[in-house]
Amino acid sequence: MELAAAHQPSKPPTPRNKQLTDGIPYMLRNDSNDIEQLVKRKHVYHVTDEEGKSLVAKVVATAYPCQLHEELSDLGLAPKLVVPVEECPGRVQVIKMEYLDPSDGWMRLERFNGDWDAVHEVAMKALESLQSCLDGKAVHGDLNPSNLLVRELEPYLEARSSMRPQVMFLDLAWGGSEGQVTYPPFVNGKAVRTVKNPDGQLILENHDTRQLKDTLRRCRPQQYRQPSTSLRRCPSVHACRRRVRCITPPIAASIQAVS
Repeated sequence: MELAAAHQPSKPPTPRNKQLTDGIPYMLRNDSNDIEQLVKRKHVYHVTDEEGKSLVAKVVATAYPCQLHEELSDLGLAPKLVVPVEECPGRVQVIKMEYLDPSDGWMRLERFNGDWDAVHEVAMKALESLQSCLDGKAVHGDLNPSNLLVRELEPYLEARSSMRPQVMFLDLAWGGSEGQVTYPPFVNGKAVRTVKNPDGQLILENHDTRQLKDTLRRCRPQQYRQPSTSLRRCPSVHACRRRVRCITPPIAASIQAVS
């Protein structure tokens, strides 16, 4: 009997069992296989609603800044929210928003290979618009490459031949009003590269500005990068060596004189 049972074909896992194995939060599990994790190590998922419409579901354990998200959405700088927010036991919230489909041209910032000068300009202006929300006190706090999507739109002026970029901000979970929101405790220093020891610090407007500039610099393809200040001062390594050789003999002579 036991041997026969061992050779019985195993039953395929049900969708709910597979979702449990994959670590899908219980409030998102269903009887179909329409859930996909979009960001590794983050509870951000691609789901479908009852009508089959694609959505993004984000599971958070802290209060989500819905007002900031809605203001940004009205400005065309964030995906539209699906209200109401789902409240779950343990103060967990499920935030659902529209899915920015890659088939519509949306891509992560580091994959963009168009006009980077235009992207830099549009992104910095978008940040100014973000900072004007919440009566001019809004901050984001997590402007890493994974939290910016970009696409190119057709030129809106006939005289302009190049495509114009559009930027969207994602993952506003750390956002809110400046002076009222802080970085999470034990935050990974790689997530906030431009702030020293960010754990528990207040998130400030200039933090966002520095972080966005750093993100744009890191994602910018090599051929579009500006030379660093040190390289502009020093045209070549050989020139530096020549200057060293010119300085060295007088120093050597003075040492010999003293000895």
